[in-house]
Amino acid sequence: MGLLNVLGRPLKMSLSADSGNDDHPNVQKLSMEVESLNEQIEKSRTHEQCLGEAKDLAEKKAARYFRALERVEKQLRASEKAHLFASEQVRRLSELLQNVEETAATVRKENNILTSNIATLQTGVQTLTDEDFKKEMTVLYYDLEQWILNYIRGLFDAQPGLGSLNAEDSLIAQMQSEISCLIHQHFWTSDFVGCGAQNNQYMTEINDFIGHKCPSHVLQHWRFAMSTGTLELGRLRLMSECDFIIQQFGNNNGLPITESSRLKQILWRCIELKTKLEYQDAKYIFWYYVADSPFRSERMRNPMKEDATGEVIEYTVWPGIYKESKDGHLIVEKAVVRTVPLRT
Repeated sequence: MGLLNVLGRPLKMSLSADSGNDDHPNVQKLSMEVESLNEQIEKSRTHEQCLGEAKDLAEKKAARYFRALERVEKQLRASEKAHLFASEQVRRLSELLQNVEETAATVRKENNILTSNIATLQTGVQTLTDEDFKKEMTVLYYDLEQWILNYIRGLFDAQPGLGSLNAEDSLIAQMQSEISCLIHQHFWTSDFVGCGAQNNQYMTEINDFIGHKCPSHVLQHWRFAMSTGTLELGRLRLMSECDFIIQQFGNNNGLPITESSRLKQILWRCIELKTKLEYQDAKYIFWYYVADSPFRSERMRNPMKEDATGEVIEYTVWPGIYKESKDGHLIVEKAVVRTVPLRT
């Protein structure tokens, strides 16, 4: 392109110098070629300029694209960091929520226990129903009966001439009557088991006074406190009384230590039952019928006879439980008795 420019000027100048030969055909042809070359040169310049402008524009666009790409990449990295941060926050919040739920569950459990304890404190510790006491009395009755059966069979095995197993039932009932009578006398007649016979009347008077002068919840709290105290303070005395009852049967007849221990456990469960009754807001009484009392089906039962109407009590095998109410005594568990026909 530079060569054409150089050649163009000399050609033009030469032609101007020889203007007198303009009519020569070769000169005209050459002049036309020069003009054509000049036009091509001008077009080339214009095209080159356009290419330069296009190149500049492309470079600018490319620069803007790369800058935009860098911004996008930067935003993407920032977005990834934000995503990671958000994921970590979600994880921590999930852990925190789980901890809060576990803590809330623990608090609810503790609150339920506390509420239950408060309710128990207001209404008496170990609040049980009449049906609960009935079941406990039945279990004690059969456990003592089984212990006596083992005891008697041990005697028969040790002394074959003592008697026959045909007499077991009568012996069991008589022996159970004797033991239950001792249980009733030593543990079930006082208002507060463990206080001792010399203090029982005084404790009863205090109990009645508080019952008349103070709100019911005060009486319940006082009974719970006194029952707990007399049981603990009288524990040694009660253990001695258990040993005394055992000696009436076991030790004098060579009872094995294991059997003595089982009987002592039964006796102590009788004491614990009495304490549970003392904790209640109602007053429960153990009822033991003496011999020759008339049989009354609404208060007692004879497991050996379906109908003992008109007969009298030979002996009480197991006491009954009654609850004091405004309408009198409510029967919780009937006494178990043996009866004989009325002598005329």
